[in-house]
Amino acid sequence: MAEEETKHCSNCKRDIPAKNFIMHQSHCSRNISLCKHCGETVPHRQMEQHFEEVHAKVNCECGEKVEKQNLEDHKKDECNLRMKMCKFCEMDMAVKDLFSHEDFCGSRTEPCPICSRYICIKDREIHENSACSLPEQAPPVSTTHNKLHDNQAFLLGYQADGRFGAPQHFDSGFNITENFGMFDSRTVSPPVYVPRNTDERKHGKNKSRVQNLLGEKSKPDNRKGF
Repeated sequence: MAEEETKHCSNCKRDIPAKNFIMHQSHCSRNISLCKHCGETVPHRQMEQHFEEVHAKVNCECGEKVEKQNLEDHKKDECNLRMKMCKFCEMDMAVKDLFSHEDFCGSRTEPCPICSRYICIKDREIHENSACSLPEQAPPVSTTHNKLHDNQAFLLGYQADGRFGAPQHFDSGFNITENFGMFDSRTVSPPVYVPRNTDERKHGKNKSRVQNLLGEKSKPDNRKGF
């Protein structure tokens, strides 16, 4: 059986049997319109009702304006007040608070049951899957402040020791705290006592470090072995 011939109506965008096309075209142009928002065919007299029921925007509790027809999907998939579970503690909370909560919650540490190393909860899976080798332990943060503070503590301790002729480096009235003036009473540690060193070679390294920090040229050492 041959397919029935059709013609396309430019008003309602449908294919109409050719034998009924003239009648349809006359009726369609008088009574039917396409909704400019969704392209659906709607009778002229129902267009306002269609808009109010489908396309009118309403306020969601989150403050967003959403078309009525999309409100349920918005609340389910997009609204930032929808509830979602934290992947670390399984607590339900609004999505708008979830990112900051998980950042904090995942940074809590717990001991690994295998290696006893304290691991951030957010890194627990990768730690276990890597046979406790990841994440790598980061070295202590080295900052200019830390280096200066360490150098000051070293000089104070070396001065306090008084062994191997150390006081000779300070007999010109050198004031450590003054020369490291960026430290005040809130940041300067009390003098650190360095235990007496029985290793002469280590003392030589310490002496060189003192001279470097004080800006002195290397001085001959009259003691035997130097």
